[in-house]
Amino acid sequence: MKSTLLTLLSSAAAAVSAVALPDGVQAVDNPLEGYTVVPMEWTGSIEEGADPITLTGTAEEVVAQIQKLNPDYVFPDGNTTEPEMEKRSQGHIICKVGGFGAMDVRAAHRERDYLRSLGNNVCHVGAGPRTCTKIACATGDAIILCNDNGHAISPRCSYLADYIDHIIRACSWTVNSPPCTVRPCGPSWSVDMVRGQQFDSDNYNAIVAKDTSLLSWLAVAAPVFSAPADARSALDARACTTPTNSLKNPSFESSAVTPWIFKPTYIKLGSATVVKSGYKSDHAIQAAGTSGYNEPTSYNKLSQTFKICKAARFQLSWSMLLPKNSVTYTAPSKPGLFVQAKSPDGLSHSMGSFSFDTKTFSSNIYTPSFKGTHKVDQWANFVADLPTSQTGTWTISMEWYVMGPGVKETKTSTLKFKMDNFVVKPK
Repeated sequence: MKSTLLTLLSSAAAAVSAVALPDGVQAVDNPLEGYTVVPMEWTGSIEEGADPITLTGTAEEVVAQIQKLNPDYVFPDGNTTEPEMEKRSQGHIICKVGGFGAMDVRAAHRERDYLRSLGNNVCHVGAGPRTCTKIACATGDAIILCNDNGHAISPRCSYLADYIDHIIRACSWTVNSPPCTVRPCGPSWSVDMVRGQQFDSDNYNAIVAKDTSLLSWLAVAAPVFSAPADARSALDARACTTPTNSLKNPSFESSAVTPWIFKPTYIKLGSATVVKSGYKSDHAIQAAGTSGYNEPTSYNKLSQTFKICKAARFQLSWSMLLPKNSVTYTAPSKPGLFVQAKSPDGLSHSMGSFSFDTKTFSSNIYTPSFKGTHKVDQWANFVADLPTSQTGTWTISMEWYVMGPGVKETKTSTLKFKMDNFVVKPK
């Protein structure tokens, strides 16, 4: 195999040292140091007898664009038999490396299915060496394709989907809920995770992994509104000496976004600011995103860290408001929001999701199970259980996204909503 630079986290170096790496492969401290990240290009025909066209974006974004351009388009069945796959040039697999952690196998299956739906048309990445693209990406997870050739590559999309299946079979494992130490016990759970990298003899490789930190790689000089060290220490101390474990809010404790940390994917396509008129208070956080034709998806993350020092079940509660005339989009790509919790063991857990329309927004809280539809210009209150009773440092994040229209001369997609009244409290 030709020389390929394997990008790894330094924390994974010990595990990698026990694996026989391909010739020329080495671990580096910065996962994409020296690499260029470019958009993926898909080329194919979406009408019978028509010339091929080229669309830009992840597999999911390309599927959405095709549906907009031709609602009657029938996506091919990209299934491939194992004997065919074995004849191909896919090779060495290394597990638990690449990206910034493991991703849920269910998310990997979802991204694989989007790739399969693109069939035998090609997924193009520009000339390398050291050029990468996200061929699939959602909610902090990604399938990353890196090209180490001096020329562009255009493998079939269904072929790249095979990589995901191979890595899942070789590199997945099950994480179970910790033993119950406090009665009454919450529901037990288990989740299958995967993280790995597979090389191709044609001098490129695919990575299946958590992609949360990749958002900051893509942001050029992105402003980060982080709290000073003393503010975090005070928050940690309060969380460990009071039973409420409250998060800080700009409404009654601060006039700035801090101690929340805001990270946009692209600094011009997202914002988080403090505005007046909160939930029964003077201020709230206003989150916004925008994406026009041929612009990338606006993906933004607002997070805050706190500590839980008592092994017990806790809940996150907060309030949201969608102002009138604050959502614009081209169907079917509605803007959305994910609520995530990162537990002390480093695993990320989805707590709920939201979908925004022009006159209403819908909520889906996973535990306790709740689904609802909410009107504009009215505050709505939500409660979600933290997934485990672990003690230590937790991170709550609100992650919103806005996909741009796939057709010229259509309105720019926009989203603007308010959040306030964040509290972590015993269940």
